[in-house]
Amino acid sequence: MVTGGNFAELNISALGLTLGVISGFLYALNTIIGKVATSGDDPETMTFYMLLFSAITMGIFAKPWLHLDLFMDTKFLFWAFLNSMSTGLIANLLYLKGLSNGVDASKATIIASGEVIIAALSGVLLLRENINFIGTFGIIIMLASIVLMNINIPIKHKEFTSKNAM
Repeated sequence: MVTGGNFAELNISALGLTLGVISGFLYALNTIIGKVATSGDDPETMTFYMLLFSAITMGIFAKPWLHLDLFMDTKFLFWAFLNSMSTGLIANLLYLKGLSNGVDASKATIIASGEVIIAALSGVLLLRENINFIGTFGIIIMLASIVLMNINIPIKHKEFTSKNAM
């Protein structure tokens, strides 16, 4: 939804590309560390520290001191709290709980992409952002991948006997 499907306006900066690569690397690292760390630690503890360090990092880059007036707006605080609970706390807690309960890391990552769907739909429904055909199609593809990952199709195995060999 960054370009709205209009690739003529696509402008790739070195900083944007670098941050995108780092973001992908850290997301993959999150899965690896999450899988290893939840084998011995409590998912709630892991979620607490993940969100604590995320908040510290965002506090540095978001420069909240430039927007102190927002912290006096109860409507903003309500929506910020609701957003942080739905896309931050609950999503990460369920993700790490799934990893600790033996869900494959590949499945957990695809299921966790539901967070992106929730964020996109929140933007459309709450912030009245426009969504075009490509954005809608992307959400449908993501939902379909989550559904397909959770369908268990039993596979019948044919018994092998000596008669079948001839």
